[in-house]
Amino acid sequence: MVEEERIHGSPEDRGSADRYYGRRRDPHKFPNGTNKWPRVNAIDLTKKEIAAYNKAYDEETDRKDWGE
Repeated sequence: MVEEERIHGSPEDRGSADRYYGRRRDPHKFPNGTNKWPRVNAIDLTKKEIAAYNKAYDEETDRKDWGE
């Protein structure tokens, strides 16, 4: 089975990216694509979207090597 591709800007994408870059947990999404406004914050996300963000954040095992 092929893993489903993450949509840029989705809660899953943002959770994974936040953990990778060492940012704090901050559920959000960019419905128009990564860093294309508007940014939708946790207050306006569904419970399912927040859960998806948190799951991706918790499961991201790779970290940015800032020494490069």
